[in-house]
Amino acid sequence: MALMKGRAVLIKIQEEENNWVAVAGQQGGSLSRTVDTTEVTDKDSENRQLIGTYLSWSLSCDGLYKTQDDGFALLEEAFNAKQPVKVQFAMEDYIYEGEGLITELGFEAGHEDLVTYSCSIEGSGALERTAVGA
Repeated sequence: MALMKGRAVLIKIQEEENNWVAVAGQQGGSLSRTVDTTEVTDKDSENRQLIGTYLSWSLSCDGLYKTQDDGFALLEEAFNAKQPVKVQFAMEDYIYEGEGLITELGFEAGHEDLVTYSCSIEGSGALERTAVGA
């Protein structure tokens, strides 16, 4: 079993068909997947019973803001236009890809710190997993 370092994971935005751009300055990134549930427990049950209904996913990233970065510019354009973006959470062995809406895009600028950004994307539709090299 090989371990993977977090710095090996990149978050990428689709600029055009088959052209993916990494968001520069990325320091952190997370991908969260959830399933909604419906309770189906009846009066004859001794324990709570659930069934899965909808799958959902979200992605977030943060990093050092770099001026004139194509990846960040794509995020900003999509956010301002309230348009969905195609994103990838690219790992060494798998790429998770889907379309989502940017729900938060912010900056932090401490007095003696570098300017950083943060971004949150809510998935709209399926999140596809593809093996690298497949």
